[in-house]
Amino acid sequence: MSIRDTLAVQAKNLLNRGFFHILGSTLTNKLIVFASNILIVRFLTQDEYGVFSYANSIYSIVLLFTGLGLISGLLQFSSEKRPVEEKFEIQ
Repeated sequence: MSIRDTLAVQAKNLLNRGFFHILGSTLTNKLIVFASNILIVRFLTQDEYGVFSYANSIYSIVLLFTGLGLISGLLQFSSEKRPVEEKFEIQ
C-alpha cells in the first residue's frame, strides 16, 4: 500500500468520525471571536478594555473548571460509529 493510499484511508476514517466537522466549527468560532475582539477594541477606551479583558480572563478560568473536558468527551463519543440507541445512553 502506498503512502497516498494510506493517507486517503486515514482521511476517510477522520471524516467518518466527524473530525472535520469539529475542526470546521472550532475554526469558525475562533474567527468570530477574533473579529469581535477587533470590534470591541474599536468601541472601548483603554481603561474599559482593561476591565473587559480582566473579566474575560476570569470567565475563561471559570469555564476551564466547569467543563473539565466533558464537552470534548461528548463530542468524541457522539461522533464515533455506534448504534443510535447507544449514543443517547450517557452513563
